[in-house]
Amino acid sequence: MGKKTLLIIGLIVCILIFCISLSMEGNNSAPLIGMPALGGIIYFASRIDKIKKQVLNQDLKNKDTVETISNYHNTQTKKIKKAEVEQGIGLIIFIIIILSIVIGVNSTLEKEEQEQAEKRQMIEQYVSSYDDLDNIVKSCGFDDYNLEYVGEEKGIYYFIIRQENSNVSGGLNIQNGQVISVDYANNILYENGQIINTLSDFFMTPDEKYDFIDNTKNTINTILKSPSTAKYPWYDEWYVGKDKDTGVITVQGYVDSQNSFGAMLRSQFQVKYQNNQIISLIFDGQEYIK
Repeated sequence: MGKKTLLIIGLIVCILIFCISLSMEGNNSAPLIGMPALGGIIYFASRIDKIKKQVLNQDLKNKDTVETISNYHNTQTKKIKKAEVEQGIGLIIFIIIILSIVIGVNSTLEKEEQEQAEKRQMIEQYVSSYDDLDNIVKSCGFDDYNLEYVGEEKGIYYFIIRQENSNVSGGLNIQNGQVISVDYANNILYENGQIINTLSDFFMTPDEKYDFIDNTKNTINTILKSPSTAKYPWYDEWYVGKDKDTGVITVQGYVDSQNSFGAMLRSQFQVKYQNNQIISLIFDGQEYIK
């Protein structure tokens, strides 16, 4: 199997990958997967050429170990064929892996598109414009969400908005085909055709909470007698809250660390932030920053 043959096979495989990928509407995986596949084919082809050159250019001293020059060349030819077979097997495995990836990506995209279509079809029973509803919900801060139908009362249809990959949920109400309100934790986000608040006014993402906790640890370490001995609780044991009206973020926790005498003591603390600046720091009842 020569280099030209491998390249032809590579082109055929890439065309097949493109056809399979593009058969899925809205799928852009073809160029992402097809190009690495072509690169892999070229790599296998170049490897075979390299092996041929290495074998044929071996030190002629090797031929002293065989009886004749003819036997020497026969031996080298067998080595080349063996190398080609091994590379061919590797190429087949590589092609199977690439095709499996393409088919897997397509199956995932097809499932997601089907779920999206089903969700849209369900919502369109109650609202005149799904796109308008989607824009309102996303403007309120629910970027990736699902809607669950709760029930109807006096012509108002009630839904729960569940944010994907989190425990955040809100409420959505529809009347006469229009969204009349969106709320979160008894706070109005949307009402009378206007966005009043967004989730970010009341809610912080896990990454934002982790950043405030890490900043607080660094600040508390500057107060400790022996910061190297400090032991803080797990992230889920901290309190991190946000005041919607003032924007002040409060972080509360505790730390176990050694005092001047080497004894381990537990200290409680509270740090408040506004515009990412510390405006208050209380450690063991003593206020360091007012």
